[in-house]
Amino acid sequence: MLCIAGIGLMTLTDGFSSDMAYMKGNIFCLICGVAYEVHIVATERAVRHEGVDSLRLSILQLGTTGVISLIFSFIIEEPCLPHSESVWFSATVLGLLCTVLAFVIQTSAQKYTSASHVGVILSLEPLIAGFVAFAFAGETMTLQGYFGAALMAAGIFVMEIDFKEIFGPSA
Repeated sequence: MLCIAGIGLMTLTDGFSSDMAYMKGNIFCLICGVAYEVHIVATERAVRHEGVDSLRLSILQLGTTGVISLIFSFIIEEPCLPHSESVWFSATVLGLLCTVLAFVIQTSAQKYTSASHVGVILSLEPLIAGFVAFAFAGETMTLQGYFGAALMAAGIFVMEIDFKEIFGPSA
């Protein structure tokens, strides 16, 4: 709940809106977050089995996502190819580095760590994006945004604290 409140404070600059299109986007974001967490847990369970090759699993996951996305692109919108070399370059770099390489590394690393640790690392993405936007683009946040970032960080760390170990079995 702290993370959700933090993301809300970081991103909702005009307050909560009753505009259904706006709310639909927020609902899709929450559903996406839950689906991604299910993906992380399922991947952890899969890579723990001796016979599962994490590289092949990554290729299967990305291939399945690509096929499903292609099908939906024809159903929902009119797909088109990029018209400039710079867009092709950007799409290729983002596709290979930020998608393929990131998911292959994540799936391989999940063999050696827990889903909760992966969740913590990936939960830091909005915070890191904020710092990168500040460092490279000069973007700043409002006091509300900084408070949201602090709530997110607190939520991430609270999630990993073992209160029973700190306060004893009565906690």
